[in-house]
Order: sequence, then C-alpha cells, then structure tokens
Amino acid sequence: MKRFVVAAMLLAGACAAPAPRPTPAWHRTDDRAEPFEQARAACRTYAMERSSRSQNQSIAAKAAAGAFAECMRQRGWALTDQD
Repeated sequence: MKRFVVAAMLLAGACAAPAPRPTPAWHRTDDRAEPFEQARAACRTYAMERSSRSQNQSIAAKAAAGAFAECMRQRGWALTDQD
C-alpha cells in the first residue's frame, strides 16, 4: 500500500505544470541610448558579419547571439526579465 501512495505522489508531482518563466525584454540602460529600432538594425548587421566567419552553424548561431547582445549593450540597451 505504501508503494501505491508513493507512486501516486510521484505521478502527481510529475504532472504538475512547470512555473512560468519571466518574459525577457529590452530596456534602456543609458539616457543617451540611440532609438531601439536603429540600434537593433545596426546590431543585427554586426552580428551577421561576425557569424559569417564560422563554418560551423551551431557556433555561428552562438557567435551571432553574443555579438548582438554585446552590440546592444554598447548602444545603451540590456535584455532583462519582465515580472
């Protein structure tokens, strides 16, 4: 009987919905930050240039994501979680 209760508890725990994740959003970090769309367009171009140097698609995607985030930070924007 104890096994049944333990199994039922484990099953119930496994079926529980996971906690929702916060939604990330770009926020201005500097009063002198350029407009978001202008920064985004420039950083997309920069990221594509940086990732085009890699032959490995997985590494290229990671390089592009990192270059984009770095570029956005330099232009006064940061990706943060919204609660």
